[in-house]
Amino acid sequence: LLLLRNLAMRMLNKKQLRDKTSLSIQSITRLEKEGKFPRRVKLPPDFTRVAWIEEEVNDWLYANVQRQRAS
Repeated sequence: LLLLRNLAMRMLNKKQLRDKTSLSIQSITRLEKEGKFPRRVKLPPDFTRVAWIEEEVNDWLYANVQRQRAS
């Protein structure tokens, strides 16, 4: 059985990411560098804008809630 992921991805810009996580961009950048937060992706056409894949951010949020509830 082959399961295909939904190819339609929603991207979050910095403001949307701050609103969703309640974290500052500085905190997100630090967590990214530590490998503890989903990595940003560069967006075409010029690859100077960045965004985060909402599904990855949702998974990160869910995992953090699960860890907190387990302790």
